[in-house]
Amino acid sequence: MDAAERWRVLRLHVEDQIPLAVLARETGISARTLQRWNRLYRTGGVASLDLHARLDKGVRRTSVETVAFIERLALTRPRPSLATLHRLAATDAQARELPAPSYATVREIVLFPQINRVLKINQLDTITDDVIEAAASILVIGN
Repeated sequence: MDAAERWRVLRLHVEDQIPLAVLARETGISARTLQRWNRLYRTGGVASLDLHARLDKGVRRTSVETVAFIERLALTRPRPSLATLHRLAATDAQARELPAPSYATVREIVLFPQINRVLKINQLDTITDDVIEAAASILVIGN
């Protein structure tokens, strides 16, 4: 939905004084989304209703120390499960007074480099369940 379509819906509230709750029921758009659109409109006009890319997209917010700790643990033999890696990483982060990584973050740190490696070796461009399974079964961290 682009800015013009959002404005078409929000205009009913701004100009015709239709309550957001009524608009939510009639349009199927959540009341919270309509409230956010209304706030954006009040602060920046119709142009602010357009989608903006996140400034932090693709930037990992996990500390370098935590990433290194997770990668070191993932290289130990026998390889610990992701759940064990997550528990240990959370404990280590807490001891260092850093934010604890989520399970998904630990999984990404451990599997993403290997997924890219599997894609490259097999000359693939789409991540499938088979690619993830192959990456997990032959886990190697590093270049």
